[in-house]
Amino acid sequence: MADRECWQVFVERIMDLDADGRMIGILQQHRRLAITIFEDRFLSRHYWQDPDAHQRDVIMLGHLLRGIIQVIIDYGADEDWGIMCYPPVTRSG
Repeated sequence: MADRECWQVFVERIMDLDADGRMIGILQQHRRLAITIFEDRFLSRHYWQDPDAHQRDVIMLGHLLRGIIQVIIDYGADEDWGIMCYPPVTRSG
């Protein structure tokens, strides 16, 4: 499965499981930060050159990850998540 498709399926699953609307609440609570990130057309090109953008994104990612983990704990522990987007690889030799 392609990266984009894999992430899309994962995010849709999280949103479907999120009975409390936790993820929407996080985006609403941090709306200005999220909009700033989404509107940054240079994000991918200049990401590592701009420490302010990097810090901003790390903060938002922290909010989102805490929400995702809580949704998985509360509603997704018994779900069959299928294959991992990035399965661990065992290196030989």
